[in-house]
Amino acid sequence: MEHRLISSELRGGIWTVVLSGGAPVGAQVRHDGRVLPGLELTEGAGRVTVRLPLPGDLLADGVQVLLLTDDTGTRLAQLTLIAGPPADVDLRGEISLLRAELDLLKQAFRSHCRTGGA
Repeated sequence: MEHRLISSELRGGIWTVVLSGGAPVGAQVRHDGRVLPGLELTEGAGRVTVRLPLPGDLLADGVQVLLLTDDTGTRLAQLTLIAGPPADVDLRGEISLLRAELDLLKQAFRSHCRTGGA
């Protein structure tokens, strides 16, 4: 059965996901290669509500990504948590660097095409 994400929210340390369809077979939430315990699934009205209380040790500086998957490894939902010192300056710098590198690649590619690959 194909599932579609209807909603996802984090409140009071509990991640709640609503999916269309019935309960996904083998549903699990993974973080850093481990399966997180405490996953609850409730079915009703053609939807399934998935709830997971986040363990306290999960909260740490940096970027944490949680993936809700089924038994085939298909991603059904994702939660990204960012904590610690503001990363926006670093991210803007990285994006600027990527843009500059992309511009260099575009120029080199255009030059290569103009010269006929010689």
